[in-house]
Amino acid sequence: MDANDKQAKAIALSNSRHLNRHLWSTDPAVDAAVREIYEVLANADGFSGNKTLWKKHLKVIVLNLYAVWLADPERYVAFSRDRTENSRIPDRYNMLRLTHLLVDVVDALRAADFIEHHKGHHDRTGGFYSSHLSRMRATDTLIAFLRDIPRDAIVHYGKAETIILRERDAKGRNKDIDYQDNRLVQRMRKKVKDYNALLATTELALLDAPSEGVPNKAGTDTIKLDFRDKFVRRIFNNGSWDEGGRFYGGWWQRIGSDWRVRISFNGGKEGATEIDYSGLHIVILYAQEGIDYWKKDGIDPYKLDGYEASERMRTLLKLILLVAINAKGKKPAIAAVKKETNFDPDEYGWVDFDVSDLIEAFAERHAPIAKHFYSGAGVRLQRIDADIAEKVIYHFLKDGIPVLCVHDSFVIDHAHSNRLIQQMETALVDVMSAATGGKVPDIKPLMKPKTYWDMKMKEMETEDT
Repeated sequence: MDANDKQAKAIALSNSRHLNRHLWSTDPAVDAAVREIYEVLANADGFSGNKTLWKKHLKVIVLNLYAVWLADPERYVAFSRDRTENSRIPDRYNMLRLTHLLVDVVDALRAADFIEHHKGHHDRTGGFYSSHLSRMRATDTLIAFLRDIPRDAIVHYGKAETIILRERDAKGRNKDIDYQDNRLVQRMRKKVKDYNALLATTELALLDAPSEGVPNKAGTDTIKLDFRDKFVRRIFNNGSWDEGGRFYGGWWQRIGSDWRVRISFNGGKEGATEIDYSGLHIVILYAQEGIDYWKKDGIDPYKLDGYEASERMRTLLKLILLVAINAKGKKPAIAAVKKETNFDPDEYGWVDFDVSDLIEAFAERHAPIAKHFYSGAGVRLQRIDADIAEKVIYHFLKDGIPVLCVHDSFVIDHAHSNRLIQQMETALVDVMSAATGGKVPDIKPLMKPKTYWDMKMKEMETEDT
């Protein structure tokens, strides 16, 4: 296989979702299909194993393959073939108690021509095209057993953990680690559980969505969305409850703001309003220096002379800010940013310039907070914006109103947009005061509301010209 073929294959394999160990169903049609598939596998030469365990693992794998196929028949399911790794996942992240048997079931499905399979590999030369987890996707043979099962039959197992604690292992990889519950964790889990329950009963869709899919956030590719993909978790970093804690999950986090304002809540036709805290992390760092950024500067903190002013550039600069204040020096920061952009071509495939120059320009632009660069403060800032998000989400949750979180911005049905602005202002002041003991200036956050109808008007103006 030549270099072009390898690159094409790697790009195809990048269209994937990780195996969800907690996809489940109690639907009789699912159980019937799993029984039929199991009987095919069990009749193969050399088959052996506990029937109940095999069927449990088979159900999880088949539901993953089918859910992905329903959203995009070209998409793969990524998974690890490491038997030790599959058997040592902490119980709280593996409530269905899946083991190394998962690999045996995959191999049986492969032998029966139920899946297309690509074994993973690691190449020490680095770069996006050199390494990947194993991949699988359903063949037509498997889909024939599942085609009549409705997507609504596939749900998250009710005991799936929603509060995740991670730390880096010896190889620098993030790993989910076990922990002891405390009142803080129990309180957070209850809120996330209630939030997921509301999302599960909320019908989300996209107005004017083309059948071929919508652009990803960077505008570099078209993705097909599964509107049932709404399960949210909070993820903490570095083995600490003080670092990270952001809300992750939900298809809306994978598309740009021009498309998020097209989100329809429960069949509504007015679309959504998205409101963004402008430059939240930078504003917080300035506030910790006793400076009200908007009074001192007043210009978009992610606007740099000589570089494009776009949503994708803002996304890149947010990454640079996070990496730069977490890194132990300039060189590690540059290396970390390059690694992130190389390994996420869907998001950063457009970057064709030297990011080291961009990091220098960004640091010079924000000299008053230079001491925070390479300080390890990034994940602590995430904890602040995560606590703000929790306050905003829970405020509306109590009234049964869904609000979708994209870290420092929020999407809500247009009818509730004014109330969202008020609550975002209140939440920022409350959390910042608690985080600093009240030792921050009386900052007024700059909001950037964007609505469905603003976007429609812009489209019509473009058509007229």
